[in-house]
Amino acid sequence: MNFTSQTKKLKDLKTDALIIFLPQDRITAEEKELDKFLAGQITKLRTAKDFTGEAAKVRLLFTSSHLPRVLLVGLGKNAGLNLEKMREAVGAAALNLKTLPVTTATFVLPRIPRANARETAQALSEAVILASYEFPYYKTGQKNKPKFEDVEVLVSSRDKRATDTGLTTGLVLANAVITTRDLGNHPANYATPEHLAKHARAIGKQFSQIKVKILHRPDIVREKMGAFLAVSQGSDIEPKFIIME
Repeated sequence: MNFTSQTKKLKDLKTDALIIFLPQDRITAEEKELDKFLAGQITKLRTAKDFTGEAAKVRLLFTSSHLPRVLLVGLGKNAGLNLEKMREAVGAAALNLKTLPVTTATFVLPRIPRANARETAQALSEAVILASYEFPYYKTGQKNKPKFEDVEVLVSSRDKRATDTGLTTGLVLANAVITTRDLGNHPANYATPEHLAKHARAIGKQFSQIKVKILHRPDIVREKMGAFLAVSQGSDIEPKFIIME
């Protein structure tokens, strides 16, 4: 998944979906600007109580041809709003995007109390990637399924550098989590000790500051790791004890 920060104006956007986060109990200056751009649709929805900004609630709007879809996502009440609540809202948005025929998505970076642009951007990229996670290795019919890969984040020009740093950090952390999930989700007849050792060696080659040592059966016997050897006796596959420092 590719993340970029943008300082574009709303009228200049070209995206399959625009995602806007709104709090439940206050109307911000940013919301007023977005509402004006959307011809008052946010105000109409709030007045009719069709969308109130309740936490992690999503409302899909269809708009003009250059901006076909807008997702309004609730952040909940301001008193309890923090990065974790924002992650939940971002996750709800990402799950909705997975059901739509979109390949690009633009998120308006929300303002979270007691969090700066870097922290907010990091939480956003983490949440988008982890909510979009799938384990398709043993599924059929996945090749032609639409999925959004390009994510833009709209920010002010003064927050662009901090946002870029946060997006990159979140991307690295989330991809590390996904790698771990993938290794854990494979069945034991695929994720053998040698399979895991291979991944450990690859990480060691990629990152020189990580030292990898693999203990084979003679090493394990020499270390008198009896319980470990007892468990491995239930398999014809040779054991491996992986040490990463």
